[in-house]
Amino acid sequence: QDFMPDVLVIVADRFECLPIVMIAFYMGIPIAHLEGGEQSACIDDRIRQSITQIADLHFPCTQKSYEKVVQLRGSDQNVFKVGATSFDMLRLHGGNPTGIEKPYLVSIMHTNNVGLSHAEWQTTTMLWALASLKMETYWIRPNIDTDSNLINRMMDKTKWPFIHVTDSMKIEEYAPLLANEACFVGNSSSGVREAGFFGTPVVLTGSRQKNRERTRNTVDVPCISRNIRQAVKRQIAHGPYEPDYTYGDGYAGARVAEVLKQEMVIDNAA
Repeated sequence: QDFMPDVLVIVADRFECLPIVMIAFYMGIPIAHLEGGEQSACIDDRIRQSITQIADLHFPCTQKSYEKVVQLRGSDQNVFKVGATSFDMLRLHGGNPTGIEKPYLVSIMHTNNVGLSHAEWQTTTMLWALASLKMETYWIRPNIDTDSNLINRMMDKTKWPFIHVTDSMKIEEYAPLLANEACFVGNSSSGVREAGFFGTPVVLTGSRQKNRERTRNTVDVPCISRNIRQAVKRQIAHGPYEPDYTYGDGYAGARVAEVLKQEMVIDNAA
């Protein structure tokens, strides 16, 4: 009772978000859900949709995700297409210097996080592809999902001088890294969403993002070393794409704030 927020703002689809939403729901705290309605091909979809069913206010990023939330809710009431709020930070920090010599790659590999993850062979496949390319590569560690520790152990054992392993980065550091790379390679949604904002060439591997709405900068390949290597070379030869604002234009925060201000003034419960 000493701390009773007016609203809980929750983002996306991570499994750790769901218990927070449930607690807020039982405490009668209004819930505003950012980035609902998107789809991939892993357990995140069910977590995301569960939060959509519980939340009071909805802020999807794209037109298709807006339509999905309306379908799930059976109404367009309190559903507002605003774009991704994280893109506000991309807009502000994407032009910052990286201090890294070009060209370089960025790689993120997550597990499938549903059923058999195949984390070991997918990571091995990616490593062999990168070994054949021999480009400076900044490999960011995966989310804390099932078998992510296996990927981390494999990364710890990788001693090739051109692969630089790093923990998750602050958005202020990640934005310019993503904006200035030659190509993103992996199975993270960041390759579709954030990379699309900059028009960064992307090679998506495997099936984790199978159902996710695509931006024009992405090329999909099976998780086979030869296919990955060839696709990366083609994307580098293509060079940067035009920015794609499917997931947002970098001004979502003000839109969300305005809706929250209006809705909370009306009835304090959306």
